[in-house]
Amino acid sequence: LLGVYGAILGILGVVVCMRYELAIVIPKEDNEAAHLYWVSIGFTLFWTTISAVAILFFAEQIANLVNAPELARFLWLVPVGVFIKGIQTSNSHWNTRRAQFGRLASVKISNSVVTSGSKIGLGLAGFTSGGYLIAGSLTGSLTASIELGRKIWKEDKTILLSRLSLRKLKKYLKKYSNISLFNISSSLFYTISIKSPLILLGVFFTPAIIGFYVLGYKLLNIPVNLIGKSTRKVFFQRASKEWNEKKDIAKITEEVSSRLMIFSIGAMTIMISLGAPLVEIIFGNDWRIAGEYMQWLTLIAGFAFVTTPLMSITTILNKEQYTLFFNFASFVLRISSLLIGGIILTNAYLTIILYSIANFIYYILYFYFLLNIAGCKILNFTKNKILITIISIITVIVSIAIQNYEFNNLIMYSSLVIINIIYIAIYIILEKDKLALNNEKFT
Repeated sequence: LLGVYGAILGILGVVVCMRYELAIVIPKEDNEAAHLYWVSIGFTLFWTTISAVAILFFAEQIANLVNAPELARFLWLVPVGVFIKGIQTSNSHWNTRRAQFGRLASVKISNSVVTSGSKIGLGLAGFTSGGYLIAGSLTGSLTASIELGRKIWKEDKTILLSRLSLRKLKKYLKKYSNISLFNISSSLFYTISIKSPLILLGVFFTPAIIGFYVLGYKLLNIPVNLIGKSTRKVFFQRASKEWNEKKDIAKITEEVSSRLMIFSIGAMTIMISLGAPLVEIIFGNDWRIAGEYMQWLTLIAGFAFVTTPLMSITTILNKEQYTLFFNFASFVLRISSLLIGGIILTNAYLTIILYSIANFIYYILYFYFLLNIAGCKILNFTKNKILITIISIITVIVSIAIQNYEFNNLIMYSSLVIINIIYIAIYIILEKDKLALNNEKFT
């Protein structure tokens, strides 16, 4: 239930500010950015109202459409989630403009702590239905929205309220309509394709399969959400400044992408090698399937971790039409893989594999496209990663072979730990300079 609710809210979250929140970071003048902030808040109120009316009249039909009839009584939380999402998104991008990255990071951590604490607390108290999980997930977002909003109001109230006019609102609404139009279209394709497993896996297989998928996906997305998305805000602000001053973002793009790639290769190797055994040890034998799914989903999370921070390049360079193309391609690839898996292969595990490979292809192509339009030297970038990639592949092959051989658990776990310790040592020796993160811009 939580997964399906998250899919609905995630799709609505794309349109809640009509993507005008992205434009808040770009202008040189604070007054222009302030008008765009209020445009975002205005669209948040609009979509909150629309979603509330839709849920009021069509809750049961929507729940049946996504094959989760028991969700109907919790759908009233969708407008609440939409409102919180819109406010949090607007506040977050205003803080990005003001380079308040420490604040954003601390709020993100408190969001995670409050969300997880609420869910665990409700569970320990005996409230273990999907509805309580949904309520717990909203508490963290609400806390983050209030905290960011309070600090913005305290420090930037004068900027946000001075010299506001309806004429300027209309002017900037039109000026940044290109970003809104292309970003909404492309983001909808992207988000629907990302959220589609949460609906289609339930349609083709069972709700339990969604549960396994959600656990594996959430575990992998912890670093993507905490580090990748935070890095995206820093990169967006820094790269926008570089483009405004020098019309060149190649250097900062190479710095950020190189370090993210190195970190991602190491993390992907360890997660593919140890993911399934670790999930089984931590969550129990019943969740072994989630660990097996996670090994393949690592391909998605690893390249999402690298590509996500760079996605703002198309916004900075005003090339949103290319984002639309790639996100439409991702939509076709992902939906096709799920349909082929569900209808033709009729096997959940093979469907997850096919879906992961489709995502892998998309992220590789999109990553190199972003490097290209940023003016980076792609050949040199690739050369620097060949050796560590080969060693990572060997580590993964050996680790999976050990897991599939009939060792007893003690020998298997010991062998996996030794193999991965050796890999980590080689990895640190080869990449110690790039892992240092001494560069001021990135630190």
